[in-house]
Amino acid sequence: MKEKLFKTTFMKLSCILGVSIIIILAYILSINFKEWTPMLGEIFTLLYNLSVSYVVAYVFYLVQVYIPDKEKNDNAMSIIKPDIEALLVDMDTVIKYCESSFKENGDFIVVSENCSIINSDRFIRLQKDIDRDIRKISNPIICKNLDDKFLELITQIEKNIFTKYLDENIKKNIKDNKIYFNQRLDEYKKLSNLLEMYYNSINWE
Repeated sequence: MKEKLFKTTFMKLSCILGVSIIIILAYILSINFKEWTPMLGEIFTLLYNLSVSYVVAYVFYLVQVYIPDKEKNDNAMSIIKPDIEALLVDMDTVIKYCESSFKENGDFIVVSENCSIINSDRFIRLQKDIDRDIRKISNPIICKNLDDKFLELITQIEKNIFTKYLDENIKKNIKDNKIYFNQRLDEYKKLSNLLEMYYNSINWE
């Protein structure tokens, strides 16, 4: 929400910048024109001065705030790029593993010693890998330079109950309903897709 608000505000400021530039150009081009109505020249001069002040403030904001913040974010993303890639691979592995297991075993997840579609040891390793990836990405020193949209997505992945839900079923050695499982799996897929889309949207150098 904060990131969306920031982008909306930045677009509005950019629109005002465009209007200010138009006023400045119009003032310069019409400076030798005869005044049409009384006080029009003074009003136009006031608008010109305000526009120049706004352009100077806008440039100052870009140089002192926006560009440094963007560079910090880009540097932080470059540092955690391998961890994001690892998280994407691990999440995709969990998804494919669960999907292939269902195709082979029908309507239920079977987690018994004799008939297990989810090998508990392998799944626990995957879960630990995902937790490790998230811990690296969530490093407080790195996080302070990342944008809110990305951090919110990582938080959603961290709080998602899908892997914990599977882990509990493995420990309890029970069967579970396919519909409920698929709902949780779909939620997990969406998070994985959102992370992949965010990753692909970054201009990696």
